Amino acid sequence: MDVNDVRWLGMQKSQKTKDLMDWRLLDALQLDVSSELLRATKKFGAFNSAHEGYAVLLEEVEELWEEIKKKPRSQYKMKTESIQIAAMALRLILDCYPILDKDGLTDLEFYDSSNENVKDVKE
Repeated sequence: MDVNDVRWLGMQKSQKTKDLMDWRLLDALQLDVSSELLRATKKFGAFNSAHEGYAVLLEEVEELWEEIKKKPRSQYKMKTESIQIAAMALRLILDCYPILDKDGLTDLEFYDSSNENVKDVKE
């Protein structure tokens, strides 16, 4: 049993339920983002460059901003745009910062954010 298990056991029932609902919501949102990522990639293909990825991501952020400024706001449209932003951010990572090196090996060390020895990659 770790510290988080002990903390969870000490929570009130209402807080435990809220915690469980948050995880279910997170799982559902991750599924929505993954579905949008696959849909957009099938429809538009991979980003050709980090510049293209940035432009698409910026467009999605601007669409969210336009919806936020509306009165009344559509919660559905704001959620949809937010999911598209998350999907395009993942797409930028997947398309412009490949996980495989020239030998087809996964460079997991590069993706370990705690590793201070990893150098930035130049395009």
